[in-house]
Amino acid sequence: MAKSFIHPYIPNSISKIKEEMMRSIGIQSIEELYADVPQRFKLKRRLDLPSPTSEQEVKRLVETILSKNKTFQDMPIFLGAGCWSHYVPAAVETAIQQQNSSHPTLHINRRFPKECCKHFLSIKA
Repeated sequence: MAKSFIHPYIPNSISKIKEEMMRSIGIQSIEELYADVPQRFKLKRRLDLPSPTSEQEVKRLVETILSKNKTFQDMPIFLGAGCWSHYVPAAVETAIQQQNSSHPTLHINRRFPKECCKHFLSIKA
C-alpha cells in the first residue's frame, strides 16, 4: 500500500477508517473495485497535474480566465432595434392623450413590432 495522505476534510482518508470500509464491503484493496474495468480503459501513467495551489491562487486563475469572456454589458446589443412591448405608465398615457394635437409629438404605436419597426426605420436622420 502506498504512503497514505490524511486529508483534513475527507474523513475516509484516515487509514483505519478506509480499512474498516473495505473490510465491510469484503475487499482487500481499492484496486478490487476496478476489477471489471477493461485494461484498455485504465490509465497506465501518472496524471500530469499542476502542483498544489491555494484557494486564493485558484480563484485568481479562474477570474483571469473568466475575464476574457464578454458579457452583454461589455458590448452593444441591438436585438429588437428598440421595438418591443413596453410598459407605459398610466400617467404618461394620459399626458400624451391630453397634449394639443397641433403640437408635434411622437405617436406611440401600439402595433407590435412590425409596424413599430417600420415607423422607426422610415425616419430620416
